[in-house]
Amino acid sequence: MQYKNSKKISFTAGSVKKEFSSEQLTSYSGLSVTSDFINHCGIYRRLEHLFPTTRHNASRFSTAQILSSILLASLCGVHRLKRIENFTFDALVSRLLKLPKNID
Repeated sequence: MQYKNSKKISFTAGSVKKEFSSEQLTSYSGLSVTSDFINHCGIYRRLEHLFPTTRHNASRFSTAQILSSILLASLCGVHRLKRIENFTFDALVSRLLKLPKNID
């Protein structure tokens, strides 16, 4: 049950400047284009609307961030939920999903 004065955790997908340098190359470098397309289609907004997250002391991530990371991980070929932690360690993924820490 949500109260009117309770704070919600909002989620908006981040964007990344697309440029090539060997210093910032990651395994999932093509994911930024896919994430932009998902954002353009409004899927991130719909996840945020369908699954609002109320802020509590222990909540670090919104439900939309977790579902978005599962969506992007499955598009990148991560077939086990256990490996999503390694997936969210990637600098590009954490920047696209605006994760304060990796999902453990």
